[in-house]
Amino acid sequence: PVIIEDVAHDGPAENAGLRDGDVLVSLGGEPVSTMKDFWRAMKKHKFIGNVIPVAVDRPLDPTKSFRLGDGTTALTVDLVVGCKQRKVFKDVPPLRTAADIAPILADAAALELVAKSGFSQIDDDLSGLISSDEFHQGFNKWVGPELAALLTELDLQTLWLKADEDDSGFLKYDEFESLLKEALPLLADRAAQTR
Repeated sequence: PVIIEDVAHDGPAENAGLRDGDVLVSLGGEPVSTMKDFWRAMKKHKFIGNVIPVAVDRPLDPTKSFRLGDGTTALTVDLVVGCKQRKVFKDVPPLRTAADIAPILADAAALELVAKSGFSQIDDDLSGLISSDEFHQGFNKWVGPELAALLTELDLQTLWLKADEDDSGFLKYDEFESLLKEALPLLADRAAQTR
């Protein structure tokens, strides 16, 4: 089961009446029993102003952690998707040429900032998830023509498959950061081979 956790105060989920411990049953009419189901439904229905019916089973005893077989009450609420703005990060190290890669790899804080900025730019619909289409259309644009020329479509596909750890078809931030940690050394090696 997918159990709702960390409901943001005054966020769309709390405003709809959802709470920590609710067990997700369906989202937008689509059954949800795994995180993969959840991510797919979220990506499909998450458009600003969209009203998504969310069905949950609420444990009868909210003080206990949910276990299969526990008593629940069925509940359906309407969740209104809120407005997000693209995050803009300051002092992001450049990632446009092969010479930019080594300093980024040598500095964990720089790598994290580059990853956050890249994730924000590639996540075209601001869903908090990068779809395969967004990745394939956005990654090369994000790194620019010099670095993009060093990667083949097969490279991109291989990086994607390795990073999509939960096989959801979407990359969450931590998966994108892992992908970047694989991609940067590959780009550096390819650049060195072309010199």
